[in-house]
Amino acid sequence: MRTLKTALLVMSFALTVLSSTVQAQDVTMTTKTKAIYLGGDGAIFYDGPVWQTDAFLSWKNGVYADIWTSTSFNAKKNFGKEVDFTLGKTGKLGKFDYSANINYFAIIITDVANANAELGRDFKLNRQANVTPFIRGEYYFPVHKGGPR
Repeated sequence: MRTLKTALLVMSFALTVLSSTVQAQDVTMTTKTKAIYLGGDGAIFYDGPVWQTDAFLSWKNGVYADIWTSTSFNAKKNFGKEVDFTLGKTGKLGKFDYSANINYFAIIITDVANANAELGRDFKLNRQANVTPFIRGEYYFPVHKGGPR
């Protein structure tokens, strides 16, 4: 819990600095109720109804921040409860597009952090089709000693 408070403090500070110099160009808020919490890899993270909310802020300079939550409809500690924080930047390097971000996942077992970097290039095949090959690196690390690798 102490690490979560630290992450919230760092994220709040970063957003305060960003918003004091540049106002968010785009703010997107979504919320939905799902029958189960299904992960991006198809795994069932929680087999019961959840309420999931996402707030995404982006700036013209490519900086973005995201807060995502999942809450199960009970007071028990379970995998239906999670909070994810992301702070990142997208942009161009010559003809290449890049994206780099840091994620903080506050989950039931222990908090986990993740750093990502991606570099790709868009090729137009014809008027209606594009292909974008890319290379991506990800690194997960535990926030607490003894956490998952």
